[in-house]
Amino acid sequence: MLLLGTWWSGLVSAFLASTYSVYASGDVSPALSACRKIAKSVSSASGVYYPGMDMSSLRYQYTADNAHFMVSSTQNSTCSVEPGTDEDVSLILQALSKYRPPFAVKGGGHTSNLGFSSTRGVQIAMSRFTELLYDESTTYVTAGAGLVWDDIYNLLVPLNRNALGSRALGVGISGFILGGGVNYLSNQYGETIDSVVAFNLVLPNGTVTSVTEDDKDLFFALKGGFNNFGIVTSFTLKTYPQGEVWAGELLIPGSSVEPFNAAIANFFSATQDPKANLIVQYRYQNSSLSFETTVFYNGPTPPSGVFDEILSIPGLAGTPSPTGFWDTVSSSPTRLNFISKHRSSFAFDDSPVQALTVSMLDALAEETQTLGATATSLSASFVMYMIWHNLPDFLEHGPESAWPANRSVRQQPVNGWALWNDAADDKTILGAMEDSGDRLAQHAISQKQDLSGVSMYSNISPADTPLEKMYGGHLPRLRRIKRRYDPSNLMSLCGGFKF
Repeated sequence: MLLLGTWWSGLVSAFLASTYSVYASGDVSPALSACRKIAKSVSSASGVYYPGMDMSSLRYQYTADNAHFMVSSTQNSTCSVEPGTDEDVSLILQALSKYRPPFAVKGGGHTSNLGFSSTRGVQIAMSRFTELLYDESTTYVTAGAGLVWDDIYNLLVPLNRNALGSRALGVGISGFILGGGVNYLSNQYGETIDSVVAFNLVLPNGTVTSVTEDDKDLFFALKGGFNNFGIVTSFTLKTYPQGEVWAGELLIPGSSVEPFNAAIANFFSATQDPKANLIVQYRYQNSSLSFETTVFYNGPTPPSGVFDEILSIPGLAGTPSPTGFWDTVSSSPTRLNFISKHRSSFAFDDSPVQALTVSMLDALAEETQTLGATATSLSASFVMYMIWHNLPDFLEHGPESAWPANRSVRQQPVNGWALWNDAADDKTILGAMEDSGDRLAQHAISQKQDLSGVSMYSNISPADTPLEKMYGGHLPRLRRIKRRYDPSNLMSLCGGFKF
């Protein structure tokens, strides 16, 4: 379950008040008809929950099923469904096919895009799919779609193994994998999609199948293609050796922007060691610019010189040291509980470039201040741009997949964040984020960076991102596969990027 406490209790009354009217009106919508059909069809391994149920435990299940990482990503569904078996997922899809209401499938609920895993119709929560098995003979791990990466790390790291997962606590595995999967070990082993051995998939027609590399189309399509092809109930992943790491968080004042940008640019251009990485945050909060950087080396001690310039930045606070991988993730500055304490709107954006030069980082610092000043003059409390180190060949660890459009093109995501309180500011702040990202892209182009083949990273892209910017020339093939496996276009009723 995601984070409990006052955040949840605040959601309960809002959910029940706004959704009970569905029943008070006496109308039987396609969604309500589907809910009733599902409730009659599924086994005792599954559950169906409605707003306004008498027992507090049942109301809690409904609330938990609908709740997301941020309230701004949450909607009040007609009912929530927790399938417990593949067969029940099949029955659910059959009911949805009959009545064709809007629906959503939620793993961890981390998306910032409203409607991608939330709905006013039938909310499917995968929380009962919690299988977690490690096979010593193959070193593969099989994980249910309702798990978060914390669960997998807690199993594997004590065994000195690891999976290519989230760099923050509380992130669900499903959307993360189906969208690509940036991770600390990307430069060594690739994105999370490159580690997938098999997807256990329930197709839109209700057929349960295991999708492996033998199925060239579906295996390609599920790697970055999200929920267009059915509902994945579990993933089988490769694991990798994992020992002690060297890591730590560094805080740098905005007054050190020049030496900071020089050190970061030098690291990005000079460092070819795939075990070395940075997560860099340009932050605007309390009317000031500052920087937070996680240094990471996949080993107990980095080679001399790798991080020296960064560690000598004036005003730096923090001391990296040998530690466990789990300790690094659990102390990450991107951890979700920083965000979830706010009753706020939240958005990601992506402005991919090819190289993070000093000039590009100067522009990034300027844009952080410009966007921050605009957003905090309204109801925003926090604005950030986040970058990380991608080696030129980091996408060449795996075969062709739905995302990215071209694995041979070097790309460097620039991940914008904003957090604000007043829904009336949504349009203005989202527009300011888009304008800021456009200016960064134009600056990169002015520096002779060719962005024509760069794929926006779908896991951090806004809901209105054109599919061509993420999937490029793969779109015709993806649409053919979609028509083959979903001829009735059932999955178009489910939120997300649609082929």
